[in-house]
Amino acid sequence: MTNVTSLILRDAGESLQKISWLYTISMIWSANFLWAPIVDRFGSSRFGHYRSWILVMQVLLFVILLMTAFFPPLENFSMLLLLFALAALVSSTQDIATDALGVRLLRPEQRGIGNSIQAGGNLVGGILGGGIMLVSYKWLGWQACLLLLSACVFLALFPVISLHEPPSAPKQNHAGYGSLLRFFRRPRVLLWVAILLVFRMIGMVAYSLLGPLLVDMGWGLADIGVAMYLLGPIFGLLGAACAGWFTIRVDRKRVAQLSMVFTALAVAGMFLPANHHADGFIVYGIIFFLHGSYGFSCTVLYTLIMDKCDPASAGTDFSLQMALTGAGMLLAVNLALHAVEHIGYSGVLFACLIATLVFMALIQMYHGFEGGRADVTPTEVTV
Repeated sequence: MTNVTSLILRDAGESLQKISWLYTISMIWSANFLWAPIVDRFGSSRFGHYRSWILVMQVLLFVILLMTAFFPPLENFSMLLLLFALAALVSSTQDIATDALGVRLLRPEQRGIGNSIQAGGNLVGGILGGGIMLVSYKWLGWQACLLLLSACVFLALFPVISLHEPPSAPKQNHAGYGSLLRFFRRPRVLLWVAILLVFRMIGMVAYSLLGPLLVDMGWGLADIGVAMYLLGPIFGLLGAACAGWFTIRVDRKRVAQLSMVFTALAVAGMFLPANHHADGFIVYGIIFFLHGSYGFSCTVLYTLIMDKCDPASAGTDFSLQMALTGAGMLLAVNLALHAVEHIGYSGVLFACLIATLVFMALIQMYHGFEGGRADVTPTEVTV
């Protein structure tokens, strides 16, 4: 929704500085580690510890989307920011519970495939909430699109209702804010934090620039919707599937390096449209490759993060690491959108390539990849 709304605003002539507020609101996701210990600590034993959280948050998200349908972005930008903030709060809380449940259900050797499915699910959601919404916006308008999107959210309740969650871990009752401090006492944690801060930074900057770049090139919203949010995610699904395959057969350090190589190639390709040296077919190829690298990097990141999670504080551990990743990512996107006004698209893309080389050096220096073995075991938990 953030990406689609940014394109609607840009197409109406709004500045990139105003659009950057949408990404600023999204930083709520990066703060969900602050209430993740509550999700880990409290939950219904009758309806499932994490399942109960997922159900409640899904209902609230449905209600918020219904309200959002009555506030088009061009006429009600301030109110829309408030509703987006509420949606981010609710959905990020649901995300804590979903990721924690994944940590508990997946064995280390299953995490590559499991997280490729999770990344694929994100991309399918992008097709529904991005591509179909953007293509339909011209004919249906904001209200009808949001009502359809809220209906999809409502239908997603039924798989959760049928889900059976195993009983909580014995030490679940002792989960709390001590989990946050315990994470930072782990070996080699500072270098790992640096890796988390920059892992998705380069790819997300390139992705956030692609939409405005296409608008500035004269592409219509419907054309962008088909390329970026309908066809592009199909290649994202392929990238996620490839990453799942690689994580089974290649050690974690090598697959992380490979993820950065794909990202660097995607960024390099964007120099062509940024300098008006690409026809439609080349631009489509760049869009598809960028999505493929995005799906690949998401799967790799989720797998690496899951390796570092303690089952007794899974929601906190996963959310904290994603928060570090999200903080670096959203800060970079905001800086990039402002920098484009001064140094152009090519200047920002060149900075991304330099950052990619620095990041690959960080990965090479880090020797704490597990390769499928969890960093800690439940018996090591102390509060």
